[in-house]
Amino acid sequence: MLEIIFLLVLALIWIIFATIQDLRTKEIANWLNFSFVALGPILPVSNNFFPNLENFFLFLLIFFLVGAVYSIITGFALCFKHYSRFRKELKKQFKGKKKLVILATFFAVIIGLSTLFTNYFLLYLAVLIFLLPYLYLYAKAADEAIMIKIIDSKNLREGDWLYKDIKIKGKTIRATWNGLSRKEISLLRKSKKKVLIREGVAFSPVFLISFLVFFYLWIIGLRYSFW
Repeated sequence: MLEIIFLLVLALIWIIFATIQDLRTKEIANWLNFSFVALGPILPVSNNFFPNLENFFLFLLIFFLVGAVYSIITGFALCFKHYSRFRKELKKQFKGKKKLVILATFFAVIIGLSTLFTNYFLLYLAVLIFLLPYLYLYAKAADEAIMIKIIDSKNLREGDWLYKDIKIKGKTIRATWNGLSRKEISLLRKSKKKVLIREGVAFSPVFLISFLVFFYLWIIGLRYSFW
């Protein structure tokens, strides 16, 4: 028991270090990333296979729930902080996607009326179809208005995401989810250009909160009430 608590506390300290670094610098050092591999043998806190499997699925469930709540709260907080920019971009997105909104609303009304409020599955589907375009436009507006910023090329870091492709002396640096490589950053710095990059939201607090909840449930024994 003491060995398990020691390992859990050790993992917690590592996650706290990573969270602090992520919030301060928007990146996590490789040595901390590699250290998270210790989470694999730490989460199985039992000698039996099925209890460990339950722990694994419980942690995943906690992680997804915490991640969803965290993303919603963070998104609304950022939109509120940059409200004027967000509002302007949201109007722009609605103007450009007006046909999509009208089409989705039309199908949602048709499906909703066809159920006559007796088929709840189709009614829920109608509500979902109605909401999806608005959720998409909200996410798109938040991304364009808040997550995009211009920085000097000398401040670029490996892994930064370009907002769009950049051409330098006949060579194209692609905006991919892999982020910028050291070689690409070197080329951009030599060009002395300002670069549009897409910033992400620090997600490491989700790991920290999820691990704290899992640790708490394991300590008080409430994890068994989930199954």
